[in-house]
Amino acid sequence: MLAVRSGFHAPRQKKIDGGGHAKLLTGKEIAPTLCYPQGVTTSLHSRDSSLLVNQRASIINLGDTKTTQDAMPKIRNLLISLGAFWLSLHLTVLFAWLFGKLNERVIYGDSVFAAIAMGAMTSMGRALAASLAAVLVTLVAVSPKPQRWAYIVALLYLVAPPVRYHWHVPPTTWYRLWQGVDRAWPVVACILAAVITARLQQKIREAKAESEIGSVSKL
Repeated sequence: MLAVRSGFHAPRQKKIDGGGHAKLLTGKEIAPTLCYPQGVTTSLHSRDSSLLVNQRASIINLGDTKTTQDAMPKIRNLLISLGAFWLSLHLTVLFAWLFGKLNERVIYGDSVFAAIAMGAMTSMGRALAASLAAVLVTLVAVSPKPQRWAYIVALLYLVAPPVRYHWHVPPTTWYRLWQGVDRAWPVVACILAAVITARLQQKIREAKAESEIGSVSKL
């Protein structure tokens, strides 16, 4: 026969032991137990503790899974940015050759505007490649603001440009200005391309949402 001893204060309760004898239970609260005829007793506290441990383990596992799921899009977007930068380096060779043909017989003066124009023209191939990479990242990256992932491409063009400068004599201020524009223009073009692409993408989504709302209202 199975008797369940409750966890409430019970001054008068009976417990049936294995021999069939009844015994009055009095005193303080008694922890819930299961009493079997053979005299084997299993505490309910151990079962509750195991359930609590399992629930905590499940919560921890769910937290780890959520953290991993949150990190995966960031890793994917980072790989997209690095891959777009790598592809743009290969396109730089082609674009630099094309713009180099346009810049062969151009003579620049000694003015500040001439130095800026020369820096923009000599870096136009890299600027176009960086802009295409920024557009690609902005369109492919999964993020509320995907253009921010294109800023990684701009940063890489700033710290690791695919061009090196060697001077046999100390350069003048004019050449320093040209060098600064030649290095900065691809970065600026990359950021501008990312921002413009994100704005156009947002406007397209808004127009599509408005058209869908209009079609539903007509129905």
